[in-house]
Amino acid sequence: MRKTLVALALIGIATFGLATAQAAPTSPQGPLLIFADPMRPIDYDGNTHVTDHFNEGGISATRIGATNVTEDWFSIPNYADTHQGATVWYITDFTLDTAHNKMYWVDYYGVNVGTIGGCKGARTCGKLLYSASDLNTSNGYEYTTGIAIDPATQTLYVGVYNNTNREYEIKKMSSTHNISSISVVPSAAHIPNGNGIGSIVIYQDRLYWTQGTNAAETTGVMWGSIDSEAGGAIATGADVSTLTAGIWGLAIDRAHRKVYYANWTGATRAPWGTVGVAELDGSDAGFALTADSCGAILANDEFLSGPNGIAYDYHDESVTWGNWNWNSEGNPGKARVNTGGYGTRCQFIEVNQNIKYDGNQPISFGQQSAVAYLYKPEFSSTPQVRFRTRSHTSLTCNAAFDGDRGEAHMFMAATTTKYSWTLNGKKIAGTSSNLRANKAGSYKCTVTGSNYSGSTSATSPAITVTKSQAK
Repeated sequence: MRKTLVALALIGIATFGLATAQAAPTSPQGPLLIFADPMRPIDYDGNTHVTDHFNEGGISATRIGATNVTEDWFSIPNYADTHQGATVWYITDFTLDTAHNKMYWVDYYGVNVGTIGGCKGARTCGKLLYSASDLNTSNGYEYTTGIAIDPATQTLYVGVYNNTNREYEIKKMSSTHNISSISVVPSAAHIPNGNGIGSIVIYQDRLYWTQGTNAAETTGVMWGSIDSEAGGAIATGADVSTLTAGIWGLAIDRAHRKVYYANWTGATRAPWGTVGVAELDGSDAGFALTADSCGAILANDEFLSGPNGIAYDYHDESVTWGNWNWNSEGNPGKARVNTGGYGTRCQFIEVNQNIKYDGNQPISFGQQSAVAYLYKPEFSSTPQVRFRTRSHTSLTCNAAFDGDRGEAHMFMAATTTKYSWTLNGKKIAGTSSNLRANKAGSYKCTVTGSNYSGSTSATSPAITVTKSQAK
């Protein structure tokens, strides 16, 4: 009922020309919003956890603009937490390699891998790629937090916490199980002791990560070169007085060279938190969104309710974040942040609550530690047919798709690519990018790229083959 009233209020706001509510796309081919639910509280009294307080986290997806199509991607099996005396699988971050149809996620106990959407309804899904003991190179119990992948080199970067020494490192490793590949990246030398690493992203040969510490000067958004000791801070608590140790999510807008980060506490904004913004060079650090950015109606309805994971969508220049709130449904929020001004076109994203754990609680119950978008493939250029040989008897169809933008938690690479051909408007045999043109006429090629979110097709302009060229 509360969300219904918010929706009606937003319609009224748009009608009278105030802060405009952004309607979710209506197409069934809208993107999938993926969210990680670190844990499900069995019982919570608002102040303290009860015995056996956690059970099974999960990773799910909601189709934006459709109804009741939430996909139960990962029903994670129980994992024994000997420290808490509870059963927990505490998922802290995930990333996709869409071109290879892989999803990687970390919980406190290691690095896991599974196929994107490949195990709906399965009780056991994915596998443990690296355990905590695999990553333990400094004789302390290791927790794993943020994760990123370099799709070009198939290298994983993982935030690792040494519980004995109270230190954080970023370790790199192969995306296949290879213990000898594990090493500490040079930029890890710039990570001081503190409360932990949140999100990690890769952009232009640099690692960027959020970092929480007890010192304002070292709390914030950090960067480090993958190949050298160079590194530093973009935005810290010394730059923004209300930035606290509770920062987690991170996303980069490459077009405007901005970084957005989720601050789930916010000293002067509690309990709602903030979404911060800064230029990639560290200038103009501040807040893109605060509790009152979208008006009192949204603020009072937990619009910013402990923001954690964050993604940037360049299609409409917006940020989407997961909300972490023990006492609410924790639906993700979304707001336009570039054109139109900060805080405009605000909306909730209702995540489907029908998927249950063992017929009990919903898969998302107030926490999203990480969020990402999976769009169907997008062409970066129109397919083109060209003559392939000097004799002009062979044609080739060239097509290019956009790749994943892991730094924004935006994924759209094609997992599979298919080709079909027509001659004078009629379909002919041929399913590869190359075709022998043994007849004169007008040839076109249609290219279809697909991933778990859907398919996209585009047809080339015609190319004419003469009788002499067809010989």
